[in-house]
Amino acid sequence: MKKKHKNRRKMTARRTAHLYRRYVRPAVPVRLPDVPEQADMLPIEVYDSELAYMFKDMAKHPDIETGWFGFGNVTEDGTPRLLLVDGPGPKANHQPAFFQQDIDYMKEAWKKVSPLGMHHILVGHSHHKMHLPRPSGKDVDSMFTSLDELNLEYLILVIGTIEGTSMCLYPYLFKNDHTYCRMEWRRIAGTSPVRKMMEKWETK
Repeated sequence: MKKKHKNRRKMTARRTAHLYRRYVRPAVPVRLPDVPEQADMLPIEVYDSELAYMFKDMAKHPDIETGWFGFGNVTEDGTPRLLLVDGPGPKANHQPAFFQQDIDYMKEAWKKVSPLGMHHILVGHSHHKMHLPRPSGKDVDSMFTSLDELNLEYLILVIGTIEGTSMCLYPYLFKNDHTYCRMEWRRIAGTSPVRKMMEKWETK
């Protein structure tokens, strides 16, 4: 059983590196975080194109924090599905140990996707080379405050890291009962249909 888990993790790492090479050049080794065998993590579905978007933005900001926001919906079995990642926006505040979203940019993005029946389900930022693959204390407080103020049931936080020559993205589920836990990416090959639609709108 353990051997099967190890083989699955190796296959995931290879697929992720291939996805990054496809969307971002020059190629940099990347991987999704290993999932401990004993952990029963909740999944989040994500298209390759949206992972690539976050990887590409981290590559542009290797020594300072950057960030994103994401829209999606929930599948019939209750699994969050990430359909579009955007950000950080031209007015975002990037610092070595601090990041603030461009709120006006995020509001405009929300206006474009809300008619499609999607919800704001995700925020994220990078901890670049700080060796911190989990939310900081400030991140935790900020997430719970957002849940309370916006009256949301849940919100997903993605933490990105640059570890040596690799980059990782760690998803966490924050709930309105002020608990949170790690999640596991469930990849969907190809480009999100929402991203395809937005690209067509922008070219018209």
